[in-house]
Amino acid sequence: MATGAEDDVPKTYRTVFQRRSPEEQALRRATIAELVRHANEPSDGGKVGLAATQPKPDAPGPASSGTPGGGIGARLRAPPLNSPDGPLRFSSAFECGNLLLAKMVCPVLPKGSGATSSSAPARDASPHPSLDCSPSSSAKAAEAGAAPAMPEVEYELHLDNDTQSSVGHTQWFYFCLRNGDFKGRINFRIVNMRKKKSLYQHGLQPFCYSVRKNRGWEAFECEDTLYFANNANPSRSVRPSGDSGVRADLHTLAFSYTISVADDELYFAAYPPYTYSMMHTLLAQLEGHAAARPHFLRSELCRSIGQLPVPLLVISEAINASEAPHAEGASGSPSSMVSGADVDPAIIAQEREKERRQRASRPLIAVIARQHPGEVVGSWAVQGFLKFLLGPSAAAKRLREAFVFHVVPMVNVDGVVHGNSRCTLAGVDPNRIWHDPNPIIHPVVYALKNHLRNIAQGATNRNLEMFLDMHGHSAKFGCFFYGSCPTAPISNALFPKLCSIMNSDLSFEQCHWRCSRSHKKTARYVVHKQLNVKYSYTMECSLFGP
Repeated sequence: MATGAEDDVPKTYRTVFQRRSPEEQALRRATIAELVRHANEPSDGGKVGLAATQPKPDAPGPASSGTPGGGIGARLRAPPLNSPDGPLRFSSAFECGNLLLAKMVCPVLPKGSGATSSSAPARDASPHPSLDCSPSSSAKAAEAGAAPAMPEVEYELHLDNDTQSSVGHTQWFYFCLRNGDFKGRINFRIVNMRKKKSLYQHGLQPFCYSVRKNRGWEAFECEDTLYFANNANPSRSVRPSGDSGVRADLHTLAFSYTISVADDELYFAAYPPYTYSMMHTLLAQLEGHAAARPHFLRSELCRSIGQLPVPLLVISEAINASEAPHAEGASGSPSSMVSGADVDPAIIAQEREKERRQRASRPLIAVIARQHPGEVVGSWAVQGFLKFLLGPSAAAKRLREAFVFHVVPMVNVDGVVHGNSRCTLAGVDPNRIWHDPNPIIHPVVYALKNHLRNIAQGATNRNLEMFLDMHGHSAKFGCFFYGSCPTAPISNALFPKLCSIMNSDLSFEQCHWRCSRSHKKTARYVVHKQLNVKYSYTMECSLFGP
């Protein structure tokens, strides 16, 4: 990444991408409309038809396509040759995408320097200083006769604020670009990151996906990753106050990437994305799996503000009686006790009623994830949880026989689709309104809290034993729990302690039960205090491993 003398070179900024341009807005509207249509028009068998294919960079565009995150997006056009807008084309018109602006950094060439640019506009031939917006190099001042240096371009990027949010909450990022014939080094600077502390200061790097290379999301392809306050090094990020766009109270994530393949489609993200479409694809796969299908029921909890269905899963052993393997004479089922014509329908009915009563007496556990859209590791964690719990292992079977699990794998579906970091479409943090959710402004939290109240305080003779809210952490290592409150009984520490003993990835030392005033509005506190759930936790998983 360029440093030193190059920081003193006068520069100007050419906007080459705007999320709010008419073309990009039209693409985003089409993307969301297609997503809502698919989500509300199930395909054969009642499964939502949201599975997406990988994009093909040589396909004509723009056209509807999938993205590496399993979302629905827009095809990028190849950049024209010798364009004044530079060699790359940007987009974020897909699920979870949130790039607001891309500005190409163009050095100002002094009058009489003799430098020219094949891509500079004709007006730059005037006596005024010209803009060199062609791919350049940090070795421009090298001695004559030196070997040609790798082409190099620099872009200043701005992330979009969370929808309707006055705070912004810019931390998650996900965007793509297409390079045409350009091969060389790209220096990125995302200049409006909000958090003071980040794992980028401790070795985390942006993730990259190359469609041409087709190696999946790669964690260490980017170089020279830096994270610093904008006011810490003004020569590198903060422009004069008259030039809008860079705030001194925010932070910059700077990183570089070298493009080695022509006509590639590259995706960059804070973490491998987990989209709304991916969740529905997973649920459809589970519904189509013969071993998993008998043990869970899928229903709709409610609709979001954006009219997207929020799925609710109820998991327990043989809970889906219509799919349970009685007819096949499975071991332990009523029909396996007698054969063929000797089966007495009354006996089978009695056995099934007995099984139903046993299920009705099982205690309940509630698990939710993805209240904060940018914490995508929460969705990856709940996916692993579902695959384990519906799997064939003896431990999973024992859990299904002992408990009934109510799982909401994605709470803030609108925020996920729109690429928010924390907020819903109403611009509120859903994990700060659990004390008094509004049915109009906060429909998902309102419906979810009512559902938990019904199963925790209903007329049944079973209890909601545990509540678990899965999150991701962008500043700490490892996995750990936040308990409900400091006054929780000492037995509240037993579950986190047992988890830390069973799994070295989980740190009991990082668990705590502190609760500030704002945290008294969170799910874990409200479920414990208002719904009288003894074991109520937030589980945090680092974005950068243990």
